[in-house]
Amino acid sequence: MKYLIKPLTAVLVLLCIFSGCSGAAGLSEAAPPAWDLAGTEPTYVTAWPENEYTAQVTKPVCGEMDYIYDCSEDGRYALFLKNITRDEAAAYVRQLEEKGYAQTAAAENKTAVGTMLKRGGTTLSISYSGEVFAMLITLEGSR
Repeated sequence: MKYLIKPLTAVLVLLCIFSGCSGAAGLSEAAPPAWDLAGTEPTYVTAWPENEYTAQVTKPVCGEMDYIYDCSEDGRYALFLKNITRDEAAAYVRQLEEKGYAQTAAAENKTAVGTMLKRGGTTLSISYSGEVFAMLITLEGSR
């Protein structure tokens, strides 16, 4: 499973970069620079983290925590789950939409799914492939 870390991190970075291109209303002209994870190491965890970022979403009932990138000093927090199927990940995204998150962008192919959701000042960039689920939580005004 560790061989998927770099490709999924790359997908997450691309989602972050493209988040500035979504054309959503209310985006600041002084958008933050693209998020660069070069030289950043993940923190491996076994429990769902409790913080201001994860408080914005419900904890998934499927999958297991694998690792996080705590870049809260830049207003971003990324978490990665393992052992979650594509159907379980899709169900979790639907659950977030039922909680008021609106889809702002989405792309899918037979290998992976990527979607962006927004509610108020919280933006979620989500990707999943195989049995790995990645979610970047960005809070406006947190940097």
